[in-house]
Amino acid sequence: MKTRPDDPAAAAWTVLGEVLDPELPVSIVDLGLVYALSFDEGRVSIDLTFTATACPCMEFIREDIEDRLLRETWIDAVEI
Repeated sequence: MKTRPDDPAAAAWTVLGEVLDPELPVSIVDLGLVYALSFDEGRVSIDLTFTATACPCMEFIREDIEDRLLRETWIDAVEI
C-alpha cells in the first residue's frame, strides 16, 4: 500500500539524511550537498553537488540516493 506522508518533500529530506558520503561518514544533507528537493506525483527531483569536481564517488552517491528513496512506497521515481 502506498501511504504518502502529509508533507512528502519534508519526508524525502528526512530519508536523504540517511544517505552518507562514502568517503566521509556524514550525511549528504548535513554536508550541504543537496541544494533543493521537490516532490510531484511520486517523483522526487534533487539538485545536488559533490565534494569535488571530479569526485570519484559521484556514481556511488547517485545510486545510494536512488536506492534509499525508492525503498519508500510513495516514491515512484528519482531525478538527480
